[in-house]
Amino acid sequence: DLHSFPTRRSSDLAITTFKRPNQHTGKYIFILEYLTSKGPATFTKSGELEGNMNEANIKTLNLALDCLTRTEDLTIFTDNCYVAGLIDTYMDQWKANGFKNSKGEPISDEIAKLYRVKEAHTEVRLKEHHSYKDWMERSLYYGTN
Repeated sequence: DLHSFPTRRSSDLAITTFKRPNQHTGKYIFILEYLTSKGPATFTKSGELEGNMNEANIKTLNLALDCLTRTEDLTIFTDNCYVAGLIDTYMDQWKANGFKNSKGEPISDEIAKLYRVKEAHTEVRLKEHHSYKDWMERSLYYGTN
């Protein structure tokens, strides 16, 4: 079941998005991996999203997180500096400000949903290679597995 994907210690989540310049729609893929007594188990989902590159990465991360029953002991791999910065730098400030930006305006619901990652002390690894990265990129760019 998509919404009860179990997480175990040392679960990994890798997200990748791809968008051609001047196009509003892009592709995404994520893979969730956790270790079982029989070895690694994975769940993968891909599709299309609208929005700029940062919006696509935020939406992809939220889609993946919605598949988890909990986010503790999760490591997120992303190439998107914006998403990593949101989680590592801005989340605590926004929570203290009632999820409003420096102008007093509410931040988007998609960004606010990412706070669940911060609460769980999730580790974010920016631009770090993971075992599925090449496969994910081939799948997005060339439509191959």
